[in-house]
Amino acid sequence: MAPDDEEQLVERSKRGDKEAFAELARRHEGRIYGVVYQYVKNEEDALDVTRDVLLKALTSVSRFRGASRFSSWLCRIAINKSIDFMRRRKNIRIEPLDEPLKTDSGELAREFADESLSPHEQVENAELGERIHSAIAELSPKLRTVVILREVEGMSIEEIAETLRVSSGTVKSRIFRARERLRELLSPYVEA
Repeated sequence: MAPDDEEQLVERSKRGDKEAFAELARRHEGRIYGVVYQYVKNEEDALDVTRDVLLKALTSVSRFRGASRFSSWLCRIAINKSIDFMRRRKNIRIEPLDEPLKTDSGELAREFADESLSPHEQVENAELGERIHSAIAELSPKLRTVVILREVEGMSIEEIAETLRVSSGTVKSRIFRARERLRELLSPYVEA
């Protein structure tokens, strides 16, 4: 999408144009959902929180100053709403990666294992995947956020800094600390 086109949609949205905001929401809802899902780990909850994010953005768009990109602003709302949701939810569910993914249209098999691996290696990989997800869940919200944005969403250091409203150095430091903590948590399961 052209930056000028998005800027025009943002300006129209700030003036109350619901169709312009609907177009912005359509363009960004996939990424918002992806960020939210990394926190809540449940399709229905992720959809609910994504709707909350878009509603919050709609009611707040008039206050968007343009100091950052619109996508960064939305991502910040998504992170805050996700963290709020997780705080309200007492028991965190960790979904087994070897069970089918339940969707509105049925169940989908999760395909993580490389078919060239032996059954033993496939089980080991599935267990390691579960341990990685558990280890990420054990990180503090600040460290978990940078890991999700960097490793899952593929954002650059600069994009993360803009989204979180911190310096690039702070992002690099958090990524370093997160990786060190993950290395510590996962060292019993990974060969040197």
